Amino acid sequence: MQYITLELVWFLKFDAYLKKLVDDKDVKSYFTTVGHIWGWFEEIRCVLRVSREFSGKEQNNLPTNSAKLKRNTIKAMM
Repeated sequence: MQYITLELVWFLKFDAYLKKLVDDKDVKSYFTTVGHIWGWFEEIRCVLRVSREFSGKEQNNLPTNSAKLKRNTIKAMM
């Protein structure tokens, strides 16, 4: 029974540490930045019609309109 109590105490201390870490202003700022970068990569991936897999199985091999590709890439990069 004491073993369970010690684990609970450890867990509560760890939980408090994580909450303190996540509530940090810099951590929130970095997380937001990473989220924006991730979204940008997703936009570029969609414009280029590239799957997340490197195998190429899910690739779209339809002809590409280069003017539209250029326009959409520039739009995603803005």
